[in-house]
Amino acid sequence: FVTFLKLANVPIPSGLVLDGKDISYIFDSSIAVSGKPEESIKAADNYTFFYYRGPVLMAARQGSLKAHFITHSGFGHEAPVTHNPPLVFNVEVDPQERLPVTGKQYESFIA
Repeated sequence: FVTFLKLANVPIPSGLVLDGKDISYIFDSSIAVSGKPEESIKAADNYTFFYYRGPVLMAARQGSLKAHFITHSGFGHEAPVTHNPPLVFNVEVDPQERLPVTGKQYESFIA
């Protein structure tokens, strides 16, 4: 909730205590953390975002790399597919997640 307030440029009403964390810098690197945009970019690159489908961890993203542990079609009746080792994509280069990364980039992310 705090993130959406920030993205909408809506101030948090005084006296209201919210138990959320502003992670708007992940979506827009021009939003500064501590008033320093370069720290925002670094913070977003180091932040890990977890993707769940119900109680099941499906994927995790850190910086530009996203690892899929389980894939499942959003439509249809196909069974989920477990990936061990996980599929890893560079979502900035390949936003459609069609070409898994390999080699040193993959090894350093998985390590």
